[in-house]
This record gives sequence, C-alpha cells and structure tokens, in this order.
Amino acid sequence: MRKSMFVFLMVALLIVSACGSPAMMPATRAETESGETFLVALPRVVLTADQNGAIGVEGLPLAALGLNTALGQLDPALVKQMQAAGIQHIELRDSGEGLAIMVNGKRLPGVQWGPEGIQKLGDVLYLLGPQLGLQGEALQQILTKLAPIIQRLGLSVAIKFPAAAGAAEMPFATDEVALAAPKPIEVDPSTVAKFEVKYDDQGVPSIMGVSARDIAALTGNNALPLALSPDVIARAQAANIQNMQVTTGPTGITLYLNGNPVPKLVWDEGMVGNIIDVVSQANPNLAVYNGTLKQLAPVLTNTAVSVLLHFPLAEGAEALPVKMQD
Repeated sequence: MRKSMFVFLMVALLIVSACGSPAMMPATRAETESGETFLVALPRVVLTADQNGAIGVEGLPLAALGLNTALGQLDPALVKQMQAAGIQHIELRDSGEGLAIMVNGKRLPGVQWGPEGIQKLGDVLYLLGPQLGLQGEALQQILTKLAPIIQRLGLSVAIKFPAAAGAAEMPFATDEVALAAPKPIEVDPSTVAKFEVKYDDQGVPSIMGVSARDIAALTGNNALPLALSPDVIARAQAANIQNMQVTTGPTGITLYLNGNPVPKLVWDEGMVGNIIDVVSQANPNLAVYNGTLKQLAPVLTNTAVSVLLHFPLAEGAEALPVKMQD
C-alpha cells in the first residue's frame, strides 16, 4: 500500500514538473446544481514514446516506476509509422464543454456537448448497444455518474513520438486553436436531403410507405437496408424514445433524441482538411489522393442531410410532438 502511494506521488510529481503549460481551465463553472464545488484543472500532460514504444514522462519509462501495463507500451511499428509520417504528437483536450483532438497542433473534428449532453450520449449508447455490439447499459451508467466530473475537468493529455532526423519541432495547439468554435460556411448548401424512416416492431424500416421487405422482394436481395435489431426497438419503447434524428451541416453532425440534442461531432472545412492531411501522412499509399480529397472537403461540410427515425410506440404510450430539426 505504501509502495503504491509512493509510486502514485512520484508519477504525479513527474507529470506536474514536466509540464510548463498553464492549467487547462474548464469552461463549466465549479459550483454544481447541488451547491457543492468541484473543479480540477491540470497543466498539459505530455507522455513520450521512445523508438521501442516504451511510454514515459520526461524520459523516465513508466515501467521504471512499476507501471507495467498496456498503457506503458506501444507497438514499435506504430512509433516508426508516426515518425515516418512526421506526426510528432497527438493531443486530446477536455475543456468541460467537449473533447478537442489535435495532431501536430492542428485541430481535427472533435466532440461538443451541452449541459446534459453526456447523459444524453449515454442514452444513445443504451439504445444502440445491441446494434453496435456494446454494453449499452454499463456505458450509460458510467457516463451518467461521471458527467458532473467530466464537465468540470480541465485536462489535456498528449503523446509525443520521436521526431525524424532534422525535423523542426512542432508546437502544441494554442488555446485559440483548441477551443475555437467551428467556422460556418456563409453560402447555401450544395446538397440538401431530408427524409423520414418509420420502423415496425421488428426493426424493419419503411420510407413513404415502401418497406425494406418490399425492396428486398423486388431486388432478390435478402438484406434489409437501414434495419435495426428488434432489441433496439424494445429499448426505445422501454425508454419512451419515440424518434431519433441525424443532421449534418457545415459545423458538424448533431443527434437528437425526442427532439433533444445530444453531443455533437464538430467540424469545419479546415478541420476536415487537417484530418485528410493526417490520414495521407500516415498512409503513403493514399497521399496521391490528397488533392482530390481536399476538393471533397467543402462538399462534405456544405452538405445538409437530415434523417428522422420514428420508432413504434409502446403500448399505452402517448405520442410526443415531433418535427424535423433544421
């Protein structure tokens, strides 16, 4: 017990002493709804990977402190790939309002949540658990319990890879980059698509009265596009989730449950361009398509698609007002 506490203190001191950046203050206020106070803001935590994949802090391997876990070791081939691609560091930053992802200090698409967004994300995972092969109930409980902490936690964790010989050092993202809101496009959408899907008790979808079974019969293909597991339908009825909507736009993808927004995948043309660069760097075979993909980035961010899914009501349930969100 004493050894474990000593190791914990050593790691904590190393992390704090190794990071010269200021505290990453969360955007959420410290006072909770119950009147308690909770806020934790830490400096940027930078973990380093050596050529063999060993993770350390300030050059001291975590294994030297007795932390022989999977987190203390990366595949050396992955480190070599990052080095060859010129990827010097990857950073995840929790601002209390969302999770920003940066590579070499450039912002990639991330996640943004509102005051109740994390709990709503738990509801989505609970609903779609059978479809995605996830333990939806467990994830929902974890997110619900941890939501007040996550929203009041200012934390940035970066992993730094060895730089290629002669490469200039890449700076970490500034607050202006990490916390910036997506930049909307001030033009009309290039493509607009809106449609509604209605499900039966077995999870079979239909659009404008045409069932997926009808399409399967006409085409001779037994696959049912957009079909959901009957377990998903049962969960929706048990939780009185009557509809879910997916909407894309110039600043990201938003999910709605019963008309209420859940955490949003945020992007803009610059973020999409950055992730195309990262993928091209990490996969040389795709580098030749970089220019073409960059041309598609404005198309992706300037496409407006809204899909409204209707689930069958549980017996005795009263229908909720529903409209397609813009």
